[in-house]
Amino acid sequence: MKNAFSPLSQADVLEDDGDYNEPLRPRTSVRRYHPDVQVPRTTQATQARHLLGDNYVPRASRQGQPSTRPPMHSVRPLAVPDDLDACTSGDDEFAGWYAPAKSQRALVRRTEDIPTRRVLPWGKMLVTASAVCGVLWFLGTSGMSWLDTHVLDPSTYGPLHGSVATGVFGGGDSVGRPTRLIGMNTNGQVAVLVMTADDPAHTHILIGPNLVASGFPNPGTAEVELRVRQRDGRQVVEVTIWSDTYTTPFVGRYHVSYTLVSDGKGNFQEVQ
Repeated sequence: MKNAFSPLSQADVLEDDGDYNEPLRPRTSVRRYHPDVQVPRTTQATQARHLLGDNYVPRASRQGQPSTRPPMHSVRPLAVPDDLDACTSGDDEFAGWYAPAKSQRALVRRTEDIPTRRVLPWGKMLVTASAVCGVLWFLGTSGMSWLDTHVLDPSTYGPLHGSVATGVFGGGDSVGRPTRLIGMNTNGQVAVLVMTADDPAHTHILIGPNLVASGFPNPGTAEVELRVRQRDGRQVVEVTIWSDTYTTPFVGRYHVSYTLVSDGKGNFQEVQ
């Protein structure tokens, strides 16, 4: 038998209803070969169509005809049924399409097990954001005020609601014997006790602002803070009066300040 891939010659043809050398042959043409010749598949297909005649039905996938087989998405369920054997049994020719293969059954999830993403409505989001802001504002104002009044300020300023500062301002003081200043709040009246050169005999009081008359919030619990700073080559005292009221959450504690400047002889003058 000749090789299937070797070209056939006209001598191998036993019977032909057309010209052997014709490049384009009709689909119904017949060419018969000798029994010992292995013909190409296309030639065998042509002979089969000739023998079948009108009974030949071409494949739908090759002729572009619509297939009668139902699409996968129209018959495959979204979830695996409890009784898989009932889906694969019966006379229905498409019964096997209703269940996945055995190797894929474990990969199919039930529809009720698939989590769904919940979207919070805008109204609820606005209410939640407002509630959170309200809580933060309360904690940053009233909460911080309670913390300062009951925890931080008593340990920092004591029962006099004031602080102590020392420095060299003149009038006989020195680094070894500095001048001591003690700030205090007496029922809303601010006062600074000055002890020059740390000598009780040279003590005088500087009267500060009246917090009640000036409308200072919660004047009875205000704290007086004294800090010594360097300004223009000399020491000055910055007086800060802190209220327990917050205008901005956490950081906006209400306060007023002024400065005490010495004349070099132990006398101080208030400067705003």
